[in-house]
Amino acid sequence: MITVIADDLTGAAEIAGICLRYGIEVAFGIDSVPEKLAQVSIIATDSRSLSEDEAYKMHLQLANKIIQNNSNQIIFKKCE
Repeated sequence: MITVIADDLTGAAEIAGICLRYGIEVAFGIDSVPEKLAQVSIIATDSRSLSEDEAYKMHLQLANKIIQNNSNQIIFKKCE
């Protein structure tokens, strides 16, 4: 399973579209880990509008929650 953390909604939608094009099941969340299980979970954040420190803290909290839910995850940070 892969979880993608995107720094904005359009980046998250881009990854979701690519996955769907290839028939990969996708779950989508905004600022939170999706409840539904899927091959690829995508989290859209609005971290571009945050300070560097605030964005770091947000992404660290999300990564910790992802790992708590399933320590055998691949986490991909999508930027730009």
